[in-house]
Parts: sequence; C-alpha cells; structure tokens
Amino acid sequence: MKFKPGNISARLSRLPMVKALIPLIAGIVFFDSFEADAEVVWGCFLLSLLTAAITIRRNVGSAYIVAAIFFLGGGAVSLGRFTPALPYGEMLFMEIEADETVVPRSSGYGSTPATVRTVETRDGITAVGERIMLWCDSTLTVGAGDRIACIGRIRPFDTGYRSYARLMSRRGFAGTLFLNRDDVTGIVKAESNTLHTFAVERLSRLNLKDDALASVGAMAVGDRRHLTPELRKAYSRSGASHVLAVSGLHVGIIFMLANTLLRWVTAMRHGQSIRAVAVIIPVWLYAAACGFPPSVIRAALMFTVLQAAVASTSTYVGLNTLAAAAFAMLLYDADMLFDISFQLSFVAVAAIMLWAVPLSRLAEGRNRAIRMLWGMTAAGAAATIATAPIISHTFGTVSLVGLAANPLVILCANITVIAAAIWIVMPVPWLAPLFGGILDITARIQNGAVEWLASLPWAAAEVTLPTWAVTVSYTLMTAATLAAWCIEPEKKVTLPR
Repeated sequence: MKFKPGNISARLSRLPMVKALIPLIAGIVFFDSFEADAEVVWGCFLLSLLTAAITIRRNVGSAYIVAAIFFLGGGAVSLGRFTPALPYGEMLFMEIEADETVVPRSSGYGSTPATVRTVETRDGITAVGERIMLWCDSTLTVGAGDRIACIGRIRPFDTGYRSYARLMSRRGFAGTLFLNRDDVTGIVKAESNTLHTFAVERLSRLNLKDDALASVGAMAVGDRRHLTPELRKAYSRSGASHVLAVSGLHVGIIFMLANTLLRWVTAMRHGQSIRAVAVIIPVWLYAAACGFPPSVIRAALMFTVLQAAVASTSTYVGLNTLAAAAFAMLLYDADMLFDISFQLSFVAVAAIMLWAVPLSRLAEGRNRAIRMLWGMTAAGAAATIATAPIISHTFGTVSLVGLAANPLVILCANITVIAAAIWIVMPVPWLAPLFGGILDITARIQNGAVEWLASLPWAAAEVTLPTWAVTVSYTLMTAATLAAWCIEPEKKVTLPR
C-alpha cells in the first residue's frame, strides 16, 4: 500500500459543496454564540462577495469566497431569530392545531408539537400562528390535525434546563401548554382523507396485536401511537431506536424496491428517464404515507437527486449531494444545525457513505446473501459509531450492544417496510392473512431480540460526553477518514506463464 496525502485534495476537488458547508456551519456557530447586528453581517457578506468577484483569478479569491460563506451563515442566523409574541402566564382562550397524535407516556401525559391558530382577547379574535409544545393528560384523545378550543396559560420552557429551553427556542417554539379534560371546550377532529390516514387504516386490517402492531406501524408508516414506554426503552437501550423513526433507511428500502421492480423499463426507448420518474413517484408517495416528517423529506429529496443523476448519466457524488441538501436547509433555517434529528440524520448518512460503502466492497465476489449481510452490518456499525457521541451528549447513554442488534434489526426493517408497502397498495383482501403473518413473525423476532439485548446488565452505559469531548471525537473521526483517503493499494499485475 502507498500513502499519498495528495489524494485528499483530489477528492475534495470533487466535493465543492462539502467545502462550502464547512464555513457556513462555522458562521452559524460563531454568530449564534456572539450576536451581531444583521446589517453589519450582511454588509460583510456583500463586501466579501464583491472582493471575491474582483480577485477571483488570484490565489486570494478563494479566501474571500470562504469569508462570504462564513458571513452568509451569520446572515442565516439573523433571519431565523425568534421572539415569542404570546404572553406568558396569562389565561388565554385559544384554538390549537395538533401536529401529531398524542401518545401517552409513563408519566401519564402525552406530548405533541402544536400551533396556536387564534387567541381570543377583549379586542376580539387574533390570528397567531405560533408553535408550542402541547402536553395532554390521559383523559384527552388528540390526533394529528385535530383543532382544540381550550383555555390555558402558555408557560416558558423550564430555565433549569437551559440547553433544552434554548433548543426549543431555536426550533421556533414559544413555550408549553398543559391541558386536561376540564380545560377543553371542544375538539374538531381532522378530516381522515389523507394518504397517511389511509396507510394506517390499511395496516389495521392485518389485525396485528400489541408490540407487533406498535413496531410495524412505527417502522412502516410512522404511526407511533401504540409504542409503549417499555418498548421505547428497550429499543433505546439496545441502540436500535433509529428503526422506529421513519428516516433515510426506510425511504432507501422503497427506493431500492422500486428500482428493482422497474429495472426492465431501461430496455425501452428513453427508459432511464421513464424509470427515474417512475421511481421518484413511489418515493414521494411513501413520504406522504408517513405524514411528511422532516427526516423523510430530507431522504426523499436526496434519493430524488440520486435518481435524476442516474437518469442523466451525470457524475453523482453522494457526499456532495448530502452536503448540498444540508447547505440549502441551513440557509432556510440555520437553527436546524442544533436540532438533534438533523444532526443524527446527516451524520449517520455521511458515515454510511464514507465508511460503510468502502467496507461493503470487501465482500465483492461472495454470494448475494453474504454481501447483503455484510453490507447491513457495515451500515449499522458505521451509523452506530458515528452517532454515539451525539447520543451520549444529548441523552446521557451509549448502547454497548447496538452493533450486535443492528444487522438483525435492519434485515427485519427491510422485510417489514417492503411487506407493508406491498400490502398498502395491493387491494386484495384475501392476502391479509399472508401479509399479517409475515409482519407478525418479523416483528416478534425483532422485538424479542431487542428486548433480550436490552435486558442484559451491560447493554448500555450511562455516559454524558461534554461538548469538548464530542468535538474531539468527531475531529478524530475526520482525521481517520482523511488518513484512509490517503491509502492507495498497490496494483498487482499477474503475468501469463
């Protein structure tokens, strides 16, 4: 093997959006910590951009481009600053719309993001449109899209947990509202004609029970209503909780399934273009069936770009596309950088691209089953290791059995999502016992393995990494990745005898 440091610059030259993302993130972090006047920040951005245009043919031009992107990050921060308008502590008559179905937790309360649509005061009814975190006790049944007429007090987030309060403010939440049955004067149920409602109703016809219903609903269409606190804890402790939240893994399964079923289309005239459109449609239909959560929208966008690149025979660099998606999303809302779901989503996908894909090539030449098993193991290991520092820093725990759980969990996730998707779109009632049996067996195997691993006394460690330790962890991971880029195996030439 040869060690060639020049490989780093060669690779980065093919990743312009990765290079642009770094100063953007630096600008967001800096101006989030040190507030500056928006006029000054945007002035510096325009000055840097103008100077870069003038000196573009000189070596110093690239430095001004980096500076412009840095100040662009600061400008995105200034545009996203949120100041709540709802008065804290005052008794208000409100109409609230729930974003998701309220799932009861072990405390007896369930929560969901919600939007305060109107507030009634002495001056009349005022349209508001501010987001809150709604907590309901077990006497209330609230579904996604339900409108609730109620009376209550909006309270600020607990300042004893400053990091959580700051995070929720960054997400655009004004505060919290606790409701019980006595606080509600009326509930208008949401119309049940959405694709997500249809998908949930189709799955209900399979008559799955208890934890099998809970895990299949969560993994297939993002229906988390039936997840019990015990099942959530088992998945979290075993390091497999990522499969219960529909994300890139699940969308990728639909993407690969659609490409496999439509492979024959490429033999037709303009087959690549026809196949691209035909694959993108089910990807977005699946996103709609899951209710368009942010993680699914990110994944659907990325797979759309991938399919379009394949159809146009252009060079596709997955990491560059991932960075472009992150760049656009952070410009739209800079506070996403501090959102745990955004961090986990992009870090996991980047780790799979950088580590799992090269590792999966080690199984080339093996039979299909071995390649598939090795690929799933590599993907699970890469995502688990890469996200461990963030999970430890945020939740104070690190799963020690995640690497053992992920291959089986990902295999079961493939079976669950494919079988559920086929059942949802196939209007053949007499096949319900077949699909119900497949999903029930798969869910029971998966849940049983997860619960057994979670029951081990050493399944997880209670460790909370400080910010500096997280920074060091990702610095070391980056250094190891760059070092791996420099390794170039020697070519072997076998001469004929």
